[in-house]
Amino acid sequence: MPTTTKTKPATSAKDAKVSGREALIRVLKKAGEPMKMKDLAAKALKMKGVRLKGKTPEQTLAAILAIENGKPDGLFERVAPGTYRLRQQ
Repeated sequence: MPTTTKTKPATSAKDAKVSGREALIRVLKKAGEPMKMKDLAAKALKMKGVRLKGKTPEQTLAAILAIENGKPDGLFERVAPGTYRLRQQ
């Protein structure tokens, strides 16, 4: 008796899940300039496919920014209180 395997349907780019970190990167790249945390979070959360596990999405994004800012090779850099940009590589 032949066995059949189930295949997952192909997911389109629209349906792809986007992490909070990736959403922040995309928003800052598109903006091309530093952004205030509240504006950055609002735009990131409006993106299709953004999936966050935290109960407070804005705080989850703020934590991502703070952690990355603290790393010497992190992706985000705080340029003023509550204002972030992509770190210059």
